[in-house]
Amino acid sequence: ASARLLRKADQTRATLSVCHVMWSSKVKENDGSIKILKDEKKVVNFIGKAIKTTDKCLESELKVQLYVEILEKIYNFKCDGFSLELLQSHQDTVTKKIEAEKINNPSIEQHWKKIKILLSGEKVPEEISEPEDRKRHV
Repeated sequence: ASARLLRKADQTRATLSVCHVMWSSKVKENDGSIKILKDEKKVVNFIGKAIKTTDKCLESELKVQLYVEILEKIYNFKCDGFSLELLQSHQDTVTKKIEAEKINNPSIEQHWKKIKILLSGEKVPEEISEPEDRKRHV
């Protein structure tokens, strides 16, 4: 039913939000203790669903933007201690999909370059870390 109510882009972003909930939510147990959810299996499954939903988008530019958002979420999970091996196949899949698309939007291309560098473990050069139009206004 939700597939009819939300556009594919919104479905992808909602799924990525659910990933975050499955990784960092706090649940109060019956004994009063607080447990932090860190369900790696569900996170991996939801990232897979986000990729499949993004595949169904018709607009190339939107599709690339969503793939970059998925990679950004993967990067954030890795920084938060998520198992690298579990996310590597999704990271490789999304990277190949982005490289297969033509990026016409400079902002998306810059974001893609930044995430790619971050995922490789390198430091982002200053000329990539801040968009050109923001540099002019500072």
